[in-house]
Amino acid sequence: MSERLQRQLGALGFTEYEARVYLALLQHHAASGYQLSKASGVPRSMAYEALGRLAQRGAILTLPEDAKGVRYAPLPPHELVAQMRQQFETCVDGLAADLTALAVPAEPAQIWNISGDAQIVQRAQAMIDAASAELYVGLHDRTLAPLQGALTAAQQRGVAVHALLFGENTLTVGEVRHHPQAETAVHRVGRGIVIVVADRQAALIGGTTEAASAAWTTNPHLVFVAREYIWQELFTQRLGQELPVEMLAHLAPLDRAVLGRE
Repeated sequence: MSERLQRQLGALGFTEYEARVYLALLQHHAASGYQLSKASGVPRSMAYEALGRLAQRGAILTLPEDAKGVRYAPLPPHELVAQMRQQFETCVDGLAADLTALAVPAEPAQIWNISGDAQIVQRAQAMIDAASAELYVGLHDRTLAPLQGALTAAQQRGVAVHALLFGENTLTVGEVRHHPQAETAVHRVGRGIVIVVADRQAALIGGTTEAASAAWTTNPHLVFVAREYIWQELFTQRLGQELPVEMLAHLAPLDRAVLGRE
């Protein structure tokens, strides 16, 4: 546990020695620098340096000197965490404002390439989280799973969700249709596919496969095409479910399979 806590504190800006000294202090309240050096395994001179930085950080308290010399006490964990959270949020808020002021808006015609499963899913989730009116998505099980919570939250805040699914799993929000397996096989699409069109403003088109890649764009023409693809597929599935059996007899077997009525 000690090593895990050291890594977690390190991720929040503590040096290795600072983390080790603070953790030792949690277990040895009102300890001297010498005692903490022994308890933490940090060389004495380094332990005093770490104590000085921890005091500047506000993570420890220096007790009034007495016959035993200068002793230290840790800031209680809940207070330390609250203090760090506030400092982090203040820093992030300031950074967001400064970066926004500095950034030049991207040209609408830009197309950005995104590589890697995690990056693609992250971009898709950001689009879903930011949507305010409608979402048209095409997802396989592999991409549906990490995005299902975000889609549910989107509908709960009033976003109209339209989903075309290429796998076996389903979604319990919005309009949901499954892409016919016969058509999926013919066109070799489906596994890992991800299409997200948000508010007719942005589109993500690609797939999470062994060579995961996608394109993200705000180009209005490409956004229209991506949205129209999902809309047409959903319309075809709705229509296929409503056609009477006698009309299906006039269709080719593949067409019936595409409509899910073979």
